[in-house]
Amino acid sequence: MADEGGYCPSKSTLYVSMLPYAYTNNDVAQLFTGFGKIARVTILRDRETRASRGVAFVQFAQPADCARACAAMHNVPLESFTLHCSISKDNGRSTEFIKKRKYSAKKVCFECQGGGHYSYDCPRNVLGAREKPKKKTTKRRTKFESGEAEVFFDMDATDIGVATLAYDAKPPASPTARPRKQLKQDAYFSDEDACD
Repeated sequence: MADEGGYCPSKSTLYVSMLPYAYTNNDVAQLFTGFGKIARVTILRDRETRASRGVAFVQFAQPADCARACAAMHNVPLESFTLHCSISKDNGRSTEFIKKRKYSAKKVCFECQGGGHYSYDCPRNVLGAREKPKKKTTKRRTKFESGEAEVFFDMDATDIGVATLAYDAKPPASPTARPRKQLKQDAYFSDEDACD
């Protein structure tokens, strides 16, 4: 349930059943990437054995992408199974799952619980490994041009306060000033921490 104009996860979440049991989160994500940006894939697993139940939830970024995927993938044969897709029903708890999860910094695979690799490179992926997600890079802005800091903050000067007053803290407003860039979320789905 979302406010008017807000994001409603239940309208953009696809319920997929009759999946092959060997499929991992990455395999399901690869099946549905052609329909739009995927926010999250969750395969239901047995609590003790961690074996797949053959059911998954695929959350898309846009409800229209979810509707297209539902129409295109419903009753599609896949490895001796026939996929059944429907838009998930809201159980009233959807806002609990919007929060971003914190993952440990250990290099452990989410799919097989093995060490030494991540789930996008897991040997259990039936459809093969996916490319490694690109790390976000942020540009650091320098407050001073090269050599400018030495002019205002001369380390040999006895009165640094006068030097700080001489420096204009606000740059002059120019009519051709460019607006700041907006940060965008990654277009790549991953169940690992983005800073790994």
